[in-house]
Amino acid sequence: MALLRRANDSDLEPVKNLLIENNQKPTIVFNERTLYFIAEVDKQIIGTIGAEISDHAALIRSTAVLKRWRSGGIAARLVAMMFQSLKENGVRNFYLFSRDSGPYWQKFGFEHRNLGLSNALSGKLLIIYLTRLKFLAI
Repeated sequence: MALLRRANDSDLEPVKNLLIENNQKPTIVFNERTLYFIAEVDKQIIGTIGAEISDHAALIRSTAVLKRWRSGGIAARLVAMMFQSLKENGVRNFYLFSRDSGPYWQKFGFEHRNLGLSNALSGKLLIIYLTRLKFLAI
């Protein structure tokens, strides 16, 4: 079973490598305005989720699980851990941008919002967001 924990500075490069392996951009930073959690098995990082925090809002980003570890509930556990931590810190508004995983995020209460950006971005950008954490009984 995967161990979930808050990421620390020594996890930055392994998390970037995980994102690259998942065909995601490794444009992340760890600082006082970000929060990252990781999942690891045998000291290998196999999953991550991050958030950029501003006042009472958070942009959820860099969510990934290595392919061989998918469908085992690891991402859902990371999401639950992130949402609980953000809620405990007074964050109530959540946002994210997704090209491919909108249906997954909708399971957590996110809703698709068309902000008129899809045409400018080749029709591939799905913008979904959540305004309140009323579903935290995950």
